[in-house]
Amino acid sequence: MKTHIKILFFGFLLLSGCTHVISEQVLSTVDRNLGFMQVFESPDTYIGRRVVWGGEIVKTHNIPGGAEIEIIQKNLDSTGEPYGGDQTAGRFIFFKKGYLESEVFSKGRKVTGAGVITGSQVRRVEDQEYRFPVIEVEELHLWEEVPAVYYDPFYWDPFWYPYPYRYRYFRRPYWGYPYYW
Repeated sequence: MKTHIKILFFGFLLLSGCTHVISEQVLSTVDRNLGFMQVFESPDTYIGRRVVWGGEIVKTHNIPGGAEIEIIQKNLDSTGEPYGGDQTAGRFIFFKKGYLESEVFSKGRKVTGAGVITGSQVRRVEDQEYRFPVIEVEELHLWEEVPAVYYDPFYWDPFWYPYPYRYRYFRRPYWGYPYYW
């Protein structure tokens, strides 16, 4: 009997690591069949529908009544984190009531939000007019910044897998240092 409880406990721990950053209550009301490109082509026809979108922040500015975050759209993984490198379908705007610190919600940070489509705005991007779908955000998640050094293969020691030791003060000339076999 104790073995079943252990298996159940570890199974629960395993599944709880893959939860979405947006609450289940909001996710249950989201229209999952509605893609970004559909809304991008004619945002005014989807007013009132709920979506979960995310991407990379271009800029954040506070206006009377709230804050607007201009975002480059990215695909989301199963936890809601934006991914995809340079792949994007366009830009959109999150509108959040209240004040958002523009130094925290700064250019290049990843963000995921869930909210209601409220229409579109036409603005200039460089020298062209651009139609932005606007989403009034109910839940907003700002992802933690990951330093670029974490992606450097010479920064990690493979002998410490699965919990690699990070060299904090200097780089070793090669993996396995100081062992010279």
